[in-house]
Amino acid sequence: MVEMIEGHYSTKYDVELAELGNQTLEMGRLIESQLKHATNALVRGDRMLAQLVADNEVLVNRLEVQIDKNSTEILARRQPTAGDLRFVLMVIKTVNDLERMGDEISRVALMGSRAAQNAENIPVFEDLEVLCNRVLKLLNRTLKAFEKTDDSASLALIRTDKKVDKKFRNTLKEIINWMMADPDSVPDAVDVLWAIRSLERVADRTCNIGEHIIYFVKGEDIRHLDIDEIEFGD
Repeated sequence: MVEMIEGHYSTKYDVELAELGNQTLEMGRLIESQLKHATNALVRGDRMLAQLVADNEVLVNRLEVQIDKNSTEILARRQPTAGDLRFVLMVIKTVNDLERMGDEISRVALMGSRAAQNAENIPVFEDLEVLCNRVLKLLNRTLKAFEKTDDSASLALIRTDKKVDKKFRNTLKEIINWMMADPDSVPDAVDVLWAIRSLERVADRTCNIGEHIIYFVKGEDIRHLDIDEIEFGD
C-alpha cells in the first residue's frame, strides 16, 4: 500500500486517493514482471518469455486507461490542492513513464525473440546480463520508493543511474567489437543494440519517477538541477 496523506473531511476521498496510488503500484509491479521476462528472453534467447511479454501488454494498457480515468475523476470532482494535487500529478506522470517503459520492454522482448532464432551466432556478453540485472534492481528500488513515498531513496536511485549508463557504454563497446570482427553479424548485433538502448531508456524512466516522488514529498522540481548538488534535510 502506498503511504500518503490521509485524514480528509471525506473518508471516501482518502479511499479514492489510496486506490489511485495502489493501482499505480500494481501497474509498476506488472512492468517489473514484464522486464524480468524480457531480459531473460534477451539473455537466454527464450521465445516463450518474449511472447508472454507481448501477451501481457494488453494488461499494462488496461491499467493505464483505468488509472487515467480515476485521476481525471478525482481532479474534476475533488478539485485537490497542495499535497493532494501533487499526489495526483505524481500518479499521472508516473503512469505515463510506466507506459513508456512498457513499450521499451516490448522492444527488448522482440529483440530477444529474434536472438533466439540466431542464438548460435550471438556471443555471450557478460556485461549484457549485468546491465539487465542493474536495470531490474533500479526499477525494484523505484517501486519501493514510490510505495513509501521516500524522497531520500528516490534521490539515491537517481544517482545510481550513472552506474547503469557506464554498463551500457561497456556493453556497447563489446557489440561494436563483435561487428568489427565479424561483418556478417551486423543484423544480429543491431538487434542487441536496440535492446540495450531500450534498457537504458527504461532506466531513465525510473529516474523520472524518482523525480516525481521528490516533487510530491518536497514540492520541489529537480528535473533540471545538478543531482550531485541536491541535499535534503530531515
